[in-house]
Amino acid sequence: AMSCYCASHGYPFYIETARLHAVTGSNVHFNKVRALMKYLRFFQWVLFVDGDVVPHNRSMQLTDWLDDRFHFISNERINGESWPNPFVRNTTASHVMLQQWMNYSYAGVETNGDNGPYLDLLMRYADEPEYERAGCPALFASAATDKKAYPKWIDCYQRALRGRREFPPHWKWYRPQVGFMRASEAWANSCYEWLLPGDV
Repeated sequence: AMSCYCASHGYPFYIETARLHAVTGSNVHFNKVRALMKYLRFFQWVLFVDGDVVPHNRSMQLTDWLDDRFHFISNERINGESWPNPFVRNTTASHVMLQQWMNYSYAGVETNGDNGPYLDLLMRYADEPEYERAGCPALFASAATDKKAYPKWIDCYQRALRGRREFPPHWKWYRPQVGFMRASEAWANSCYEWLLPGDV
């Protein structure tokens, strides 16, 4: 679906099959961060998608969702996470943020693959005080070894996120560098998640 979508709009589409400079024993999902770091220097914006991604509306262009006021643009998932398939703009701040995301792998932090580290990074990057006040970092740490703690941490993440939301038509402003899209308004979704009738 993605290769056809990209071909119809003239977007370069690369399938990365190599395990790029992986740390021994690190989660393979962190390969997406390495792929973003590999390709970002060649483009103004890069979007990484997993193999289970399908576009909502193939007639719309990816540029309809881009906004140069942001370095990262992420959309939410129905399960309460923020989808770790962001649009990333080629800026110094983006390269720093990608390296910080990668540092979780170097430190052996793998909570639901790269999903947990991505969300934790967003909260810390946004300097959201409610994230600390609600005890979310402690839940994140325990979720690495206790699977039952992960849903509790996601709930904590969501509560912290709600504390700073505004609701323009398509965006949730969080801070000047990170933008969020509502799950139902995002450009695509994981194929195992809910899709509106007629979206694909």
